[in-house]
Amino acid sequence: MAALKRIEYNSDGSTWNVVSETRYIYDGMRVIQERDLNNTPQVSYTRGEDLSGSLEGAGGIGGLLVRSHAYQAGSGTFTNHNYYHADGNGNITYMVTTNQGLAASYRYDPYGNLLSSSGSLASGNVYRFSSKEIHVNSGLYYYGYRWYAPNLQRWLNRDPLGERNNPLLALTRHGNINRGAFAPRAGRLNRGPLERFGNANLYEFVRNSPTGEIDPDGLHTLQVLFELLAQAEAVGDLEAMAWWDYQISVLLAEQEAAAAAAAAAAEAGAAGAGAGAGAMCAVASVGLVVGVGGGLLLGSWEPFEGGGTINENVQEIFEGFWDWWYK
Repeated sequence: MAALKRIEYNSDGSTWNVVSETRYIYDGMRVIQERDLNNTPQVSYTRGEDLSGSLEGAGGIGGLLVRSHAYQAGSGTFTNHNYYHADGNGNITYMVTTNQGLAASYRYDPYGNLLSSSGSLASGNVYRFSSKEIHVNSGLYYYGYRWYAPNLQRWLNRDPLGERNNPLLALTRHGNINRGAFAPRAGRLNRGPLERFGNANLYEFVRNSPTGEIDPDGLHTLQVLFELLAQAEAVGDLEAMAWWDYQISVLLAEQEAAAAAAAAAAEAGAAGAGAGAGAMCAVASVGLVVGVGGGLLLGSWEPFEGGGTINENVQEIFEGFWDWWYK
C-alpha cells in the first residue's frame, strides 16, 4: 500500500498560498481512500474486479463499487454510501443512494467530454470517464502515468516509452510481419497485423478508438498485450496464451514496484521540502505540474518519465516475441 498527496496553490500576485491538500491511499495503482491535511479520512472507495476480471488488470476501469463519505471519528466508520454503475467501457454513468435514489448521472461523448450531469453528488464525485479521477479545475483525467485531456482527445504529455524505444513501432518495421488478420494457421496464431498497435503519434488516445478500447493507466502497451492474449485464447494457442499471460504479469509487477518507489520518493521529497516556493518545487520534482485558470497549480507524479525499467522490460518482452515467432 502506498500514499501520495496533491497540494493545490493559488497566487495573490506576490506569493503562492496553499488552497488544499489531498492525501491519497493506494492499493497498487488504485485509490482506496482520500484524507485531508490532518490525515482525517474524507472519502473511501470500495473496489472489485475491473474489466479484466482481476482487481487492477484494466487499471481499475469498471471496478468501482461504492463511494463512502461522512467519516465519524468516534466509531471510525463512514455513514453515507453511494453505489457506482458503469457502462461496457467502464465509464461511470449512474450512482444510486442506499435508498435506490439518484445520487449522480453522467453522459459523455466517445472521448470523455461531459455532455450532461445531474444529481446531488454529480460534482462531488470525481471518478467518471473510464472510472478515472478528473481534476475538475483543469478538466484533465489522471490515469496513473499520464494526464488525458478529453477536449483535445489526446494525452497531455508524451508516451513515456517514447518513439525510439517503443518495441511496437519496431515490429511494424520488420519485413517479415504478416499484415493480414489474426486467424488460425496450422493450429497456431497468425501473428499479424501488429502494425496496428504501433503508432508514431505519442499523444494519441487508445488509437483513436475510444468506443472499442481502453487504456488501463496511460501505457497502452499493456492493453496491446491483453489483446494478444485474447487472440491466442480465441484460437486455442496454449503456448502463446502462457507467453502473453506471463508477460502481462511481468509488466503489472514492474508497475506496482515502480508505483511504490515513486510514492516513497514523493514522501521523502515532501518531508524535506521547505515552505513557499520550496514546497512548490518539491511537488514539481516528482511529476507533472499543470497551470490552469487563476494561477492554480496541480502536482502529480509519473514513475516512468524519461525512460526506466519499463522500457527495458517491454523491449525484452518483444525480443522474446521474435524468438517465439520464428519457432
